[in-house]
Amino acid sequence: FNADNIRGTAEIIGNDFKGIFHIDDPRFKGRLDVDVAGADVRTDVDLESGRIETILPSLAIELPLTGSASGRFRYDNKEGVMEYKGDFSGRDSFRCSKI
Repeated sequence: FNADNIRGTAEIIGNDFKGIFHIDDPRFKGRLDVDVAGADVRTDVDLESGRIETILPSLAIELPLTGSASGRFRYDNKEGVMEYKGDFSGRDSFRCSKI
């Protein structure tokens, strides 16, 4: 997604990438750590506040949820196997259109 304000640091060595990004946007406020080693990807999300309908699709998670949230998430894709972990809480009403 596009954000209003991003600052961070990035490092590329060969095919590997490491980045730390601080994002300040109405839909996402927090920190993203991205580590890519060859085909393996790890993304850590430390969400101060954000819109769940923006964040989940950005992590390739398709759930019919909307609302404000905060929390920590980890996305791993190692050897083509995706794994998601995280804890979050909602600040206002969460809505689920259908499951």
